[in-house]
Parts: sequence; C-alpha cells; structure tokens
Amino acid sequence: MLKRIWTTICIILLLNVSAVYAQNYFAVDSLKQMAADADLFKKAEYYNKISWTLRNNTPEKAIEYGKKAIEFAKKSKNYKELAKAYSFTGVAYRNSGDFNQALDLYELGKQVAIKHKLILQQGFASINIANAYIYLEEYDKAIAQLEPAKVIATVLKDTAMMSYYALNKGRALYGQNNIPAAKANIKTALQYRIATKNQSGQSVCYKYLADIYNSENKPDSALLNYNKALNYKGAKFDIDLLADVYSRKSQIYLKKNMINKALTNAKKSINFAKQTQNPIRISSSYQNLANIYKIKKNKDKEIKYLILTMNYRDTMYENLLKEKVAYIKYDSELENNKHKIASLEKEKQLQKMSLKHERLRIVIAFFIVLFVLAILTGAVLLLRQKKKDYALILGKNSIISNQNKELHQKNEEVSTQRDEIEKQKNAIERQKNQIEDSILYAQRIQKAALPAQKLIDELFPYNFVLFMPRDVVSGDFYYFQKINKYIIAITADCTGHGIPGAFVSMLGISLLNEITENKKIISPELILEELRKSIKYSLQQSSDTDSQDDGMDMTVCAINIETLELEFAGANNPLIIVRENEIIELKPNYNPVGIYFREKPFKKIQFQLKKHDTLYMFSDGYADQFGGDENSRFMSSELKKILLSIRKHPMSIQKNMLKQQFQLWKGAYKQIDDVMIVGLKILDIK
Repeated sequence: MLKRIWTTICIILLLNVSAVYAQNYFAVDSLKQMAADADLFKKAEYYNKISWTLRNNTPEKAIEYGKKAIEFAKKSKNYKELAKAYSFTGVAYRNSGDFNQALDLYELGKQVAIKHKLILQQGFASINIANAYIYLEEYDKAIAQLEPAKVIATVLKDTAMMSYYALNKGRALYGQNNIPAAKANIKTALQYRIATKNQSGQSVCYKYLADIYNSENKPDSALLNYNKALNYKGAKFDIDLLADVYSRKSQIYLKKNMINKALTNAKKSINFAKQTQNPIRISSSYQNLANIYKIKKNKDKEIKYLILTMNYRDTMYENLLKEKVAYIKYDSELENNKHKIASLEKEKQLQKMSLKHERLRIVIAFFIVLFVLAILTGAVLLLRQKKKDYALILGKNSIISNQNKELHQKNEEVSTQRDEIEKQKNAIERQKNQIEDSILYAQRIQKAALPAQKLIDELFPYNFVLFMPRDVVSGDFYYFQKINKYIIAITADCTGHGIPGAFVSMLGISLLNEITENKKIISPELILEELRKSIKYSLQQSSDTDSQDDGMDMTVCAINIETLELEFAGANNPLIIVRENEIIELKPNYNPVGIYFREKPFKKIQFQLKKHDTLYMFSDGYADQFGGDENSRFMSSELKKILLSIRKHPMSIQKNMLKQQFQLWKGAYKQIDDVMIVGLKILDIK
C-alpha cells in the first residue's frame, strides 16, 4: 500500500516538474530565437532574460547565458544590461553554492551602475551584495550594504526594491538572532509583495517566516507558513525554494515523530535538490534521509545516505584537497632528492680534503718565509717614512691652527643666521594665522550678507539652495528681495573664487541692495544694466586697463506673485524651468556684467509660469567639474537630465541627490570651482 502511495507521489512530482520545464523550455527557446535575430545591443537584453529565467532551475545554464549577456553588453556598450548581467550571473553562482564568485560579480555590477549613473541598478546591486554576505554569515556587512539601497528605494518609490530590502534586512537580523526585528521586516516585505501581486515573492517571504517560527520551536506555525509558500503559483518555478521547503518540513515531521510524512517530504526534497545541482541542498536532503532511517533502525540505508551526504559535502572541497596532496608529494620528493645530493657532496668533500692538506702544508711554509721578509722590509721603510712624516706634521700643525680659527668664525656666523631664520619662521607663522583668521572672519561676513534661509522659506515655501564653495569663501552668491508684488531672485558667479571672488561678490551684493532697495528698480534687464555701470565705475574698468575680465555672470528673475508672470534677463547664465515632463530653457545674453569688448544691451524675456513649475538657477561650477574614469567635465546637458529625473521628489531630497551625484562624479579629484544651484517651486509663493 505504502509503495503504491509513494509511486503516485513520484508521478505527480514528475508531472509538475515536467510542466515547469516545458514552460521554461518554450520561454527560453523563444528568447533564444529573439537573441539570434537581434542586433548586438538587444542581444544582451535577451540573454539576460534567459539567465534570469533559468537561475533557480538550472543555474549552470543561467551562468552560461549570463556570461553571453556580459560579452554582448560590453561590445555594444549597453551599460544598463551590463550591470544587470553581472547581477543575474551572480545570482546563478549563488544558487549553485559559489558565494564568493557571486559576491565578485555583484561588486562589478555595482561599479558599472555607479560609473554610468544607473541609480536603480545601484540599489539592486547593493541588495545582491548584502544577500551574498548573508549566505557567508557576515551579517554586519550585509546590513551596511542594505542602507544605501533603502535610501534609493525610498527616493525612487520602488516597491520591488523596498520589498527586497525589507526581506534581506529581516534575514540579516535573523542571523544576528534579533528575532522580533527580523519577523517585522519579513512581514513588511510580504505586505509589499501582496500589494504588487508578486506571488513568487510571497512564497519566499512565507518560507523565511516559517524558518523563524521553526527556530522559535513553533512547529505548527512553521508548517502552516511552509505550506503557504508551496501553495503559490510562482513557487513551482523556484526549484531551489522547493528543495529547501520540503527539506525543512521533513525535519519538523521527524521531530514530531511523524516518520512517514518526514520520509515523503525528504524524498520530494532530494528530487528537487538534484535538479538544482547545489551540493549544499543535496547534502542536506541526504542528511534528512539518513536521520529518518536511523529512527527506522534501517542501518543499511542510514549508512548509504550518510555516505552520500559526505560525498556531496566533500565535492566542494575535493579539488582543493587534490591540489594539497600534489603539493605534499612534490615537497616529499624534493626533500628526498636534497638528502641524496647532500650525501654525495659530503663524500666529494672528504676526497678533496685529503689532497688539500698536503698542498696546504707547502703553501703555509712558503707564506711564512714571505711574511718574515715582508716584516724586515717594512721595518726599514717605516723608519724612513717616520722622518719624512715628522717634518710634514710640523708644517700641518701650523695650517690646522689657522683653519681652526676660521671655523670658529664661521660657526658664529652660522649661529647668527640660524637665529635670524627662526625669527623669520615665527613671523611667517604669525602672519599665516592672522590670514586664516581673516579668511574665517570674511566667511562670517559673507554668510551674513547672503539672504537668510528664513527669508527664502517665507518667499518660496518649497525651495533648496545647494551652496558649496571651493575654498572657505565663495565667488558665487544668491540674492532675494521682495518689492511690492514682485519677488526678485538672483544668482551670480563672480570672476575667480576664494578671496578675490568673495570681494567681487560682496561688491555685487552691496550694489544690488542699492539698485533694488533704494532705486526700486525691478525689471531684470534694467537691474543688469545698472549693475554693469556700477561695476565698471567701482572697479575703474575701461578698454585700456588690465581689469576687463573682472565681473560676473548672472541670472535675474522678477516674479509677479499675483499673476505668476515671470520676467527674466541673463548675463551668460540661463534659467531652467521644469514643467511636468518638459525642460524649458530661457537663453541669456552672452555678455558678462562688467567691461566687455562686444558689449550689448541686456534683453528681457517674459514667460507665464504655472503652479508646480520649478525654476533652477545655477553657476557653471557643477557642470564644469572634472571627474569620472576619464577625468572629463560633467557637462550642462547631463545636469539638465538629472534635473528632469528628480523633478517629482521633495526639494530637500533633490538637493541631497544633486550633492551625492556631484561627489560620486568628482571622486578623488579636486573641486575646481564654486558650486551653486538654487531650486524654487512655484507653489504657495508670497
């Protein structure tokens, strides 16, 4: 009777597995045909899909197609698919039990994502790296990798990434034995996957919840969740999951002394484990069978499955052991050869010694005679030399006495010079400290001259100011003023940076106060014209002086808060307006504010704003920054793409994303200029 039941179960399993393979076969076969017909760029995408489809059932095939995806992505410079290919191939290596190789591939994927600004792939790469660390039981490293992924998932509002983050955070905490926090995170992941109807993802969550209940010695709750994991449609495509769940169910039934159920689940587990070709899964399943037959007191089968368990555990280390044995044999043979050579050398030395003794006696006698003759000859020569030396010594004593006097004088001069150098060094250090104190004081003055954040928040409740001077003080500045029903918003990039740029910026702020507050000039083009006259007068600029480059590039906006009508004028710097999915660029006049050999009048542009439009005003420091692998400029076109991509995020998060991208691009290179970006959302302005 039991034999018939077991035969029926095997047939059902084979039919299910055959159905899985049939579905996968047709999907993979279709993708292969698409890849064969596609160009280089699309080939990488199709091979990635094949690798992902096969990752759980046949990881060795998934690795093969993953490597093809890497090859074609590199050739076609398809960096998005290259980042994916590294990750997908890493997952296949992980499923085959090679966690270190998986970790290396995940790191390569993350490097590609960072280099080419693929923010979504950066997040998933961090999660994959964390996943590998969890398998390697390095839980602190795993949690450290997960935190950047959480930030990216939150910013992008990506529920799939957030669910992967919560699941792996729960697994890492479970590894640290923080059971309540682990359970809470896995339940959060489950809620995300229920909301997105991700059935295969739900199966994984139920499996890990069951693991936790099992560790808490709650077998009934564990079995309930293991069965939930098996009941979802997506579970049958995850052979690795099936092998693991049936293995753990077998262990629970064995603890409950339900031997037949334990045996049924163990046999299911070994069938699926063999398909994964993962030695960890296979050895675990054989260990379950050995434990069951031990209880059943069937010694033959217990020994059989224990041997199979050890064989699969040894598979992972077999090559290493063979290599070690080879090295031991080599060392042994080398040592034996050394002993033989040493013995022959010793015999040869003994033969040589007998011959040398005779020769040595003759040589010694000869050298004794020579030695005596040499002593006698030397004694005669020494007496002659002493007479000559005595005469020379008398003459040299006089010379040395004179030289000592000169050295004494020079020592006194050197001592005097050393004291003078020490005084100069102390004076320079005092001057340096005074200069640094002055620069810090100048920084406080410049901060006081810039508009307070409170004022900007009152005028534009939704705003950010990204202000990063290259040195302590900056040549960039921003300016806000409200006159009647108009808000004046200005950004300026002065000639130079550091102290020279800061001097020009302070002059600009002072002159703008005079123009807007005292003279009540509102129109942007008139503000620029008046400021140009004042700059030329203040810096005594004329066409025949050397100061013609001193001045500033500016963006000037005047916004009517009642009608939302914008008036704009620019000196070399444009204004960017982001409206929904569109970038609108208002072009400036290509003249600086200051002396210029092709000086032209500034022109005004009028533009009707709408609620939720966002204005971006900036200097050229961000776009001109050198960085990346080729040490090239970031470029204004890339900045516009970023501004469009972050448009839906809160202003504070936009600021952080711009700052993070700048730091990633700059890397170890020096900041070359002051950086300033001001973002203003047209909403509730006053």
